[in-house]
Amino acid sequence: MKHLYISLLFLLFVSCASRQTPPTYQQKLQSITLEDIWRDYTFTTKRMHALNSMQGDFYTLLGMHRDTKSTSVDKYSYKTLQKVATLID
Repeated sequence: MKHLYISLLFLLFVSCASRQTPPTYQQKLQSITLEDIWRDYTFTTKRMHALNSMQGDFYTLLGMHRDTKSTSVDKYSYKTLQKVATLID
């Protein structure tokens, strides 16, 4: 029984020693500039903004246009999921 415990302990040490060490904090560290945040949109979310249901078969979404840096309220159809009109630009 004592040999079994010693064997299991040996296998535990061998398996732990064979694993690669995870990257350290310094290896994960990268610089983030203001241009990454505000101009390149590297850290923006990818989701629908402000979904609002309307009466009937339509809903509105707040559209964010990165190239023109403007927003709009767009009307979409539930049936086709296509943009029907721009209500406010």
